[in-house]
Amino acid sequence: MKFDFLFFLNSFFLGIGLAMDAFSVSIADGIHDQKMRHGRMNFIAGVYAFFQFIMPLLGRFFVHTIVFYFEKFNIFVPFIAFGLLFFIGLKMIVDFFRKNNFEDAEPIKKSLNFKILIIQGIA
Repeated sequence: MKFDFLFFLNSFFLGIGLAMDAFSVSIADGIHDQKMRHGRMNFIAGVYAFFQFIMPLLGRFFVHTIVFYFEKFNIFVPFIAFGLLFFIGLKMIVDFFRKNNFEDAEPIKKSLNFKILIIQGIA
């Protein structure tokens, strides 16, 4: 692997993107629980920091160790990506046109428990 300018530029922009992702989820959590204590804030920030640190390392590990097992599936990657994006887009369109009256519905109040926090960290 070459450590050239493009490598550092990509790493910089990856860090910026991960930081923006963690920031937006943190803002949403802060809006959800406006009376959060400092210890809880630090714990949530630590969970996000852990996942933002470990995910690129796992990605690098998988790319450099098990990628050769999946070389046979390279031809299917564009079709899998198309299928997933098509499904997500179609689901968004169907949900938009579904006849639900959201104005009369009560908002769902979920607490930010450890399970939800881990799911947010992975996502």
